[in-house]
Amino acid sequence: MVPTARLYEIAAAEEIEVITHDLPAGMLGFYFAEPDTTAVIALSNTLREDSLLYRCVLAEKLGHHLMFPRRIVTILSGSTCPAQSTGP
Repeated sequence: MVPTARLYEIAAAEEIEVITHDLPAGMLGFYFAEPDTTAVIALSNTLREDSLLYRCVLAEKLGHHLMFPRRIVTILSGSTCPAQSTGP
């Protein structure tokens, strides 16, 4: 498991601003980037920073930046994050 601190280091190295914000119910986070602007990852302020789900959402959003930089807006809801599942 990648520590949260390491995910923040990656975000800083990529010049991504990570913020927490009031997001609509069910939305855990989003990634937003446009050319010539600072990329932003917004995480729901309902997530605890020390939780597995927080790391999952942050890592997933970093993945969008690394794979498709400055091209998309992505949204992650609770139903699409593996850390949210309750199965075995």
